[in-house]
Amino acid sequence: FTANQTFTGSITANGGIALNSNLVTSPKIQNYSEVATIPTIASGNLTLNMANGNIFGPVSLNSNISNLTITNPPPSGTAGSLTLLLKANGTALTVTWPASVLWPAGTAPTITSTANKTDVFTFVTVDGGTSYLGLKAGQNL
Repeated sequence: FTANQTFTGSITANGGIALNSNLVTSPKIQNYSEVATIPTIASGNLTLNMANGNIFGPVSLNSNISNLTITNPPPSGTAGSLTLLLKANGTALTVTWPASVLWPAGTAPTITSTANKTDVFTFVTVDGGTSYLGLKAGQNL
């Protein structure tokens, strides 16, 4: 491509499109989708790798999560968010949230135990994952 070209219709790119660090301001998006990944709990560990997407779940909550890890957040100075959906199996289970997650009033929410009901949590970071603002977006859905 050369400078100042105009395109109509669709553009397909194999690989990424670089904008030379220029900000895209006020884009108008008619329809879009996000990659959803469904990680599994293994030996009490659940890893949410933001390099794979920003929507995680529904994760089958079939055991306690003793170690939840969030990897590959965007660098400090840029915002990144993720959404986690936990689907209950009818047993009262717990999640040990990372110390980096800050909950409203300092209290993490109780996890729903009703079979086939889903809790939705959203996390936002602006400091490269040093801290995340954790919000209960929906519960017992």
